[in-house]
Amino acid sequence: MKNKSTKKGENYALSANSKLSGLDFSRAMGWASKIYMLLKQNESWLCNDAVFRCLKKLLLELCATDHIHAVGSKKLCGADIDKLKKWRVNNYRQWNEYLHFKPSLSVNPKHGEVVLALDNFTLEKDSLPPRACAIAMRFYLIFLNEEDDTSSSVVIDELVVPVGGKLDALEASFTFGPVVNGCLLLLGAYQLHLIDSSGSDSFASHDKRYYGANMVETIAVREGIVASCEKKDILPEEKVVVPKVAWVKRRS
Repeated sequence: MKNKSTKKGENYALSANSKLSGLDFSRAMGWASKIYMLLKQNESWLCNDAVFRCLKKLLLELCATDHIHAVGSKKLCGADIDKLKKWRVNNYRQWNEYLHFKPSLSVNPKHGEVVLALDNFTLEKDSLPPRACAIAMRFYLIFLNEEDDTSSSVVIDELVVPVGGKLDALEASFTFGPVVNGCLLLLGAYQLHLIDSSGSDSFASHDKRYYGANMVETIAVREGIVASCEKKDILPEEKVVVPKVAWVKRRS
């Protein structure tokens, strides 16, 4: 039987820590929505509830690694944001590593200048399906400003590289303004172009084996400088000596 004496609403008191933890949860959910929305707007074929749930779970786990800020003020820039690279929309490994394609991201926090650089790259046929004729690569940069809980993003021009073709070294630069506390996330998507069954034409595949996305690079800026996660060392537990007490016969 339901206990109707349990009070809800304004009369239902939460502990201070519960309220602060709720704020951390809401903040993580907000960041998840902002990251996922960019994918949904540009790569809708990849989106589903499972992808979003995975992102939410990862961000909550990520915030828990922030040992710098207290409960109620957890920040991504104080956490181990490399863990965010585990987020992908399929079960395959990161596509850029599979193709030995490694973009680099750099930032000047003082001026908010960001540069995405690509080295020379050749698309080798050995690592691709027999019908593959090209690969399309798309990149999205997301800036999460933890000073005012806002975000902004940039869509970078698509790159299409034919099988056996070479991509020259390139770079793209943009500015978000000065960064004090926040994160820069580079989301990358790839889509294979396959030759159709007639062999006379090609198409961009939406098969999840040939089309995916993952977090390629992450950078945290804390107090105006590029930061790395400060991991706490786990010290060995000290051996505690527990004294033994013997039984004795009671005195009458």
